[in-house]
Amino acid sequence: MPASQSAPLDDRHAQILAALHQQFQPQGFVEEFILANLARAAWDEERLRARDCPTGARLAAQYERSFYRALTELRRLQTDRALREPAAAQIIERALQSPRRQHRSTRS
Repeated sequence: MPASQSAPLDDRHAQILAALHQQFQPQGFVEEFILANLARAAWDEERLRARDCPTGARLAAQYERSFYRALTELRRLQTDRALREPAAAQIIERALQSPRRQHRSTRS
């Protein structure tokens, strides 16, 4: 494909990647890697849907599933990371030591 035709596609991929990066603010290699996979799947799916042919639609559906699998994994990793952070740990600790819970433990 000539450079003049691939440049808009590359620009669109960069736009998708930037938007996802801004929304999810990945930290670390694994989150960055998953985010890159999200951007690629979204870009591929978008290009294939534009083709409007049966093969393109099938592949687009496959890329869409890849996108949602990667999105689920990214959210899981970010939730795990948030729970490991000190502020989250303090919230969890306070919830575990609520008066209701302490009352039950003193009755035993």
